Amino acid sequence: MSSLADTRYLPRVGKWEYDVANGLYTWSDAIFDILELPYHTKPDNTYALTFYREPYQGMLKRAIAKAYQFGAPWDLELELVTAGNNVIWVRSHGNAVVQNDVVIKVEGFLMDIDKYRAKEASFDLLKQKHRQLNTFNHVLTHDLRNHANNIAVLTGMIETDALDDDNADLVDKIAQIAEILKSTINHLSDIIKVNENQVKSEPVQFEDTIHTV
Repeated sequence: MSSLADTRYLPRVGKWEYDVANGLYTWSDAIFDILELPYHTKPDNTYALTFYREPYQGMLKRAIAKAYQFGAPWDLELELVTAGNNVIWVRSHGNAVVQNDVVIKVEGFLMDIDKYRAKEASFDLLKQKHRQLNTFNHVLTHDLRNHANNIAVLTGMIETDALDDDNADLVDKIAQIAEILKSTINHLSDIIKVNENQVKSEPVQFEDTIHTV
């Protein structure tokens, strides 16, 4: 069984090779599948390059040129448009086979990594949301809590006995609001910590907190 035939067991990963001396291109079936080409299409790497969008086409051309000139390998993640007009991400790997300082063959593989890139993008978005959550938690636990504490301290310093009933009642309500605000901030901070797996999850009576406020 040839090495090209082996790749049929690896879905969406195809092997290709170019015999420089004979000018012969060979693709495994998976290459046709990735490019969405019929199997009777004549393998041609020059034609295959046309599927790549710029700047990726230029990147791949330069990599191939270095392989022929210096025997340098390449491993690139590139975007292409298939024959079915589908935009996908692929990983292109190539390696020059050198004999007596002459490149006699260039071979490599093409892998469909579109699903991987989509998951990577989702993970990046998740990390961004996590950073935003950390920023909010910092504002919540430092800035807002400090303001609530300051209100509680200031109201505690007021001698309500020297005030008339209306003003004394107002100061008392402000003090109560400050305590409720601190309690709400603590509840929100606990919820954020649970979301970040910083503390053990435990029931939080969030509806009671909202009702109290």
